Amino acid sequence: MELREYLKIFQKNISLILACVVLLAAAVFIYTYRQPISYEAAGNITVVPKSAGELKNVYEYDGYYALQAAAAFTTTITSWLGSPDTVSEIYQKAGLDVGNQSAKALSKFVKTTPIANSFSLKYQLSTTEKEKTSKLAKAATDVVKEKTTSFNQKTSSKLNFEINSDEPIIIENKPPVTLYTIAGTLAGFVLGLFLALLREYFKKN
Repeated sequence: MELREYLKIFQKNISLILACVVLLAAAVFIYTYRQPISYEAAGNITVVPKSAGELKNVYEYDGYYALQAAAAFTTTITSWLGSPDTVSEIYQKAGLDVGNQSAKALSKFVKTTPIANSFSLKYQLSTTEKEKTSKLAKAATDVVKEKTTSFNQKTSSKLNFEINSDEPIIIENKPPVTLYTIAGTLAGFVLGLFLALLREYFKKN
């Protein structure tokens, strides 16, 4: 086909193409607009072995061991926050009902990411309510601190761990309505062109 033929097909099926554009763009707009806004809490948890004054030079055995143990302890914290029981404790600590969430959903509620070459990890959690998100983020760090204290008491080791946490940042996540609507418009145009060519093909055959 030459370009002129394509233009003729476009002109003959302009109403079909426009209908696809409008319908798909409207569908994407309505769907995206109706999506709930979510609030994400993000913060850091840092493991401190003993206190700074008790640590020896990091090149000495005891100091090096303490730092290595602190880095390894972040893995323990990650396993705590990935446990449905711990997340249930977090909800209880925040004074909230866990509802009918499954164990699998609870295990994925708090996302953790270790920070390379440090004794810290990032944590993230989100809900559809700002106040609820803030309460759960604070409760998460409180539960980790309580579990760490209990861990120190049970192990009876000379090496204890302390937990430092910063104030979590609450981020509002809005669905990108404009971006998705533009994408829907382009997708509608492509779909319209495809249907127009398909229509002409069946007319000739």
